[in-house]
Amino acid sequence: MRFLDICRNPHSLPSGSTPYLLIVQGDYVSVKSTRVVVPLMMLDAASPIAGGGLMPLFNIENHDVAMVTPEIAGIPVQDIGPVVASAQDRHHEVRRALDILTGDL
Repeated sequence: MRFLDICRNPHSLPSGSTPYLLIVQGDYVSVKSTRVVVPLMMLDAASPIAGGGLMPLFNIENHDVAMVTPEIAGIPVQDIGPVVASAQDRHHEVRRALDILTGDL
């Protein structure tokens, strides 16, 4: 799995509210046992501020999801499912959301 890969979340709640994880750890980071991810939450379960610069929206496998940037976390690789898509074409929006979160914007 690489930077900006979108993976299935094998630990999504039965409601399926967080079906995907976005890999935001750079490919150059040599830590192999964990990845830094941001959950992609179903839009109807996401915060009311979804859709702004902090929480951009995506459509993955015909599901409208929000990047819930404030919930960024490092998790073990074995807790990440297979890659289903890539957000490479949304690189600038993802980077902006991370910059807003960290106060770099």
